[in-house]
Amino acid sequence: MTYCDRAVRIAIPFVTVAALLAIGVRTPAMAASPAACDVSGIVARSLPAIVNITVVKVITGNGEEDGPGVDADTKAPVSNGTAASASTQSTGPHFETFVGSGSIINSAGIIITNKHVIKDAAVIKVTFHNRTEVPAQLIAAANLIDLAVLKVNVPEPLPTLSFGNSDALQVGQSVIAVGNPLGLGTSVSVGVVSARGRDLMRSPFDDYIQTDATINPGNSGGPLLDCAGRIVGIDTALLSNSTVLGSIGLGFALSSNIAQFAAERLVAPGNNYAPNWVGFHLQNMTARLAAVFGRPNMSGAIVTGVEAGSPAAAAGMQAGDVIAGADGQELANAGAIMRFVVTPG
Repeated sequence: MTYCDRAVRIAIPFVTVAALLAIGVRTPAMAASPAACDVSGIVARSLPAIVNITVVKVITGNGEEDGPGVDADTKAPVSNGTAASASTQSTGPHFETFVGSGSIINSAGIIITNKHVIKDAAVIKVTFHNRTEVPAQLIAAANLIDLAVLKVNVPEPLPTLSFGNSDALQVGQSVIAVGNPLGLGTSVSVGVVSARGRDLMRSPFDDYIQTDATINPGNSGGPLLDCAGRIVGIDTALLSNSTVLGSIGLGFALSSNIAQFAAERLVAPGNNYAPNWVGFHLQNMTARLAAVFGRPNMSGAIVTGVEAGSPAAAAGMQAGDVIAGADGQELANAGAIMRFVVTPG
């Protein structure tokens, strides 16, 4: 995809260990954190519940991971390790090591991370803050959400992080990203919430927080923390227009409300959850459409079609209707409406 005649790439930020030797890292200076956010105290309390993840994958002879490495629609590289490395020159299938991050959410050893971190993994290992390394097993991975749940077996209860309410985040609010950038080990960066409700993967569950907290390859799966030390996002992707994929201040984290919703159902699959479906198609409101429909602002969305025999049709909904909110809450756009539909209250 291109923006302003410049190639822009969405990168999934975890990286091969070999890439450390092949690239130079350029990191923009970040603004100092506000005094109201006790970053050092939050980090000290949180680090024992944050892990580094090492994954061994089988790489095919062309140097790609099993599965597509390029988005067929946009032709934009979407890679889990785009930096050059010596191992990519192999002419046959071989093993390659990748790194990511994760958060412990249950003292019994339940860890959440991004699905793309553990995709096609042959071996998964977790390293705790005290440098203890243990094997991990994949419990489950979501279909439409970039989230997976791992389990480690340890004799003692583990420290945990709790989820915060991502819907309560304000643009400009301080946040802290913790992860394993470029395999260097646990690292911390501080920034602010730049925007909310970003749609990256075109899924009805899309709800990404944009932040200028530095997110680089290797941060994938790590937590985005608020000033109370709660998980408000899962660091997932970055936008870069550089040939060397690295932070230019456009990082994205899966919102904690969606991550918690998915994790609870992955841990307890007996719920047999299937996304709700009502059978309508939506279009975001624009300034011109808001004027046409007499809307005071551009919140909500316009129904552009209703499927025959659907619950929406049974309720009398039709093309041209405007959905402004539900259950007493205003819904900002079509994405917010779809998230409301597919996630039960």
